Parts: sequence; structure tokens; C-alpha cells
Amino acid sequence: MSIFGALNTGVTGINSHAQQLSAISNNIANATTIGYKRVDNSFISMVTSTGSQGAYSPGGARATVKNLIDAQGATNTTTSSLDLAIQGRGFFVVRPSSDNTTTYPTTYTRAGDFRPDAEGYLKNSKGLYLQAWPLTNGIRPPGFNDPASTVSVNIRNIAGQVQATTQLSMKGNLNSATTISGTASIPASNAPAASLTTTDTTVYDSLGNPQTVRVYWEKVASNRWRMSASLPGAPGNALIATPAAAPFPAVPSLNGSTNANALIFQFGTDGTLTSVTQADAATGIANTGPSVLNPATNQFNVSFDFSGSGGPANQTIPMNFGAPGTATGMGQFNAPNNAIVTQDGARFGSLSNVSVSNKGIVVATFDNGQTRDLYEVPIADFPNVDGLSPGQDGVFDQTIDSGQVDLKVNGINGVGTVLPSALEQSTVDIAQEFSNLIITEKAFNANTKVIKTSDDMLRELLQVI
Repeated sequence: MSIFGALNTGVTGINSHAQQLSAISNNIANATTIGYKRVDNSFISMVTSTGSQGAYSPGGARATVKNLIDAQGATNTTTSSLDLAIQGRGFFVVRPSSDNTTTYPTTYTRAGDFRPDAEGYLKNSKGLYLQAWPLTNGIRPPGFNDPASTVSVNIRNIAGQVQATTQLSMKGNLNSATTISGTASIPASNAPAASLTTTDTTVYDSLGNPQTVRVYWEKVASNRWRMSASLPGAPGNALIATPAAAPFPAVPSLNGSTNANALIFQFGTDGTLTSVTQADAATGIANTGPSVLNPATNQFNVSFDFSGSGGPANQTIPMNFGAPGTATGMGQFNAPNNAIVTQDGARFGSLSNVSVSNKGIVVATFDNGQTRDLYEVPIADFPNVDGLSPGQDGVFDQTIDSGQVDLKVNGINGVGTVLPSALEQSTVDIAQEFSNLIITEKAFNANTKVIKTSDDMLRELLQVI
């Protein structure tokens, strides 16, 4: 009978809107939960087939949960460099334990309020440990698309770092008005003062020892300078290593003990460097042989002997004085002598800070100014994000509906980017939830009226009988 159908329809309406009320209450309760994704309900009409077009049999309504996981929450800036948010698609990879075995399940979250625990592992306020790719010389592990390639991020017991000098560059000016030496043979140690200028710079050996390298510049002819070098603080020598693929006839020292132990820098009439060659053994003034510069890099390698202070006996440092024909390095103009030397070495440094870059790289900074890339935070992606299953503590679990997880590099192939010093807020809009609450209450009340009316009609019918 249609009265009973109306009664049952009212019951389905009450149940559906009671479920909607549960979703609204949970959304409001999590209005300030970091990384929370609001839940909604979709109402589906249930239809009951009838045997006649002249009779109508109501079916009612059914509520189904709709997870709005792909919604982007607002991001708030924080003061901690370890707070992380994702702008765009994707999730952080987390585990409930810092143990790097497969015993513990891998889950996914947007809650990025990470802090180190007593052992130095980064975990969020829910107790979930951040997983990332360990970097070896900036290289990710093989098979990095698989969560099994990740480990728990640990920022404790990071060893101090020494950066041995691997590159030395010099640019500046040699005064073209400098007096030309009248001596045929010009050892660096007794060159006339008027023709000599020196430049000292500090480089670092593999132990972090500072080593002084002194470069001598002696003007030996018009537009021509003789360069030699010494190590004032160490007994070792500076030796020119053979340039790649260049037919350099010998590997001379640069210590100025003989005429050939030097290089000749030839400058053009425009003041730019034109060539760098070995000094002639007979005079120490003329140049001989082909260029010592590696044509690919415009550098020549110098091997330093730092064994006197416990360092290596053969530390090769490429030296760059600029590309010939350009103003990128040393030049010769009528201006005071001036040389600016840069090198990339550093003394031993202790850990001073750990932060995460906007590329998702966990970076250790040392008090000597050096940095080291420790980990890279991956972004987990799924074919159907809304198919994930929400779990306890703000995590989402992979399901058949979500599809297989794929770990991707920050900001590449459709996934979002990591925002350091930021947290993603809940996607709940209180105003919207209150509006939904009013609508749900009214709809619930209306369904109770249907039940009451059906009950009144049945009572009247029973009185007739």
C-alpha cells in the first residue's frame, strides 16, 4: 500500500540526513585539523518498480559518502623550516615507525608538521615518520618510483664536512704600465721589484687544512707576463698536470727554480688574454709549445703537494684565468694591479641547521658555509586520488579504486610542489557547514512530518475498520 511506502520513504530520508549530519559534525570537529579533507554525502534516489502505470510506489533516498580528497586547502606560513605543505596534487609518504623494513605499512598524508624525535627522525604530530629518498652525491636510489626505495628521514648525527678545493679562478688586471724586467732569466724569488706582483690565496686540502698558494706575475716583455707559483707554508711544489688531449711535452713545476718552471701569459693589444703556454727553458721569457689550456674548459690543472701537513701529495686543482679573447678573467690594462681569486674549498664545518628547500631537498648547512643534500622528499600520486581510503591520524590508504601509487619528483609529471615553512589547513569552510547543517535539519524535520502524516492516515484507516 502507498501509505506504507510513504512511511518507509520517510524512514530512508531520516537515515540519509542523519548520515549527512554525521559528516557535517565530523567536518566541523576537524575545521582546524592540519591537512584534513572534508567529507560530503551524495543522495541517490531509490526507485521501486511497479506493475502498473496507474500506481506509484515510492523508493526513498540513500546517502553515499563522497571523499573530497583532491581539494586544496589554504596554506599558512610558519616559523619552522621543517613544516611542509604540498601546493597541488600529491601526498607525503609516511610510516608508523622509523624502522626502514617493509614490516610497517606505507601510508600517505597531507599533514606536514614534522619535528625530530629523540633519535632525530622526522615525524608529524600524529606520530607518523616522513619517508624520503636518501641521496648519494645528489643521486636518488634505483627504482625510486616504488615506496620501498624510501627511508625514514633522520637529521641526527650528521658528520661535519670538509670541502677540499676543487676549483680556483682568478680574474682582474695586470698593470700594462709595469716596468719590463731587464733580466734574461727571472726566477720568481729574486725578480726585480718593479716587474713583480704577487697574489696570495688560500685553498683547502682534503683534511681541511688551509694552504697558501702564492702566484707570481713578472712582466717580461710588452703584453707578456711570466706566471709561477709557490707554497710558502709547505715544502711541496705546484706542478702543471698535462691538459686533456693536449700534446704538452712535459709536466713542469711552477716553483720558479728554473726558467722552464713557469707559464707565459700573452695578452693582445686590446688587453685581453690570448694564450697560455710553457715558458722557454733557455730564457724563461719566450713561450714554447702549444697552449696548456683545456679547450673545453679554458682551464689548466695544477697538482699541489700538501703532504708536508698531512694532506695529499697530489691534489689536482683546475685553475681558470678566463677564456682567451674575452674579458672574463685576467686582463692587462693601464690600471693598478688587482686580482680577485675565488675557490670552492672550506675548512671543517659542524652542523648548524637542517632545512627543506622548495624542491623538496632536505639540506644540512654547516658553519663553514657548506651545504649537503641528505634526502629528497617524494610526492606520492594515484590515478584516482578520491578513491583513497581515509584512515586514522589523517592518513590515506591505497585501495583498488585509487589505483597503484607512483612516487614522483617534486613539481614534475602533474604533482604539486613542496612548500617549506608552511602547513596546509583543513578544507572545511565553517560557513558552508553551518548552511548545510540548517538544510539537513530542515530536511530531517520534513521527513519526520512524512512519517507522522503516514501514521495519522493509518490510524484513521484503522478507525474506519
